[in-house]
Amino acid sequence: SASEALNKERVTLKKQNEQLKNERAALYQELGVVYAQARLFDMAIDAYTKSLNINPNNAQAHYDIGILYKHSKDNSKKCVYHLKKYLQLNPEAKNRRDVEYIINMLIEEKR
Repeated sequence: SASEALNKERVTLKKQNEQLKNERAALYQELGVVYAQARLFDMAIDAYTKSLNINPNNAQAHYDIGILYKHSKDNSKKCVYHLKKYLQLNPEAKNRRDVEYIINMLIEEKR
């Protein structure tokens, strides 16, 4: 029937839209990596932020922007926020201990 065909089309379009969103988020993340390597930290943070606006559940982007906030911006509040989010989204992270150490160190500094 026409309504079944319409529903199928809707589902297909929704899947394609989701795929495009994920691809855009991944491209912004890659752009962030390139900018960070080029030491263009403001542009890197902007690219990671755009990536996270599209896909807030990207653990790696949270980690990368958190480290950038620590080293290039000396912004411990934003660093801690993003690193906590990274661990929340990636509880099995191989670098969990190191990340927890950074978080605790920054929290101690604030006291």
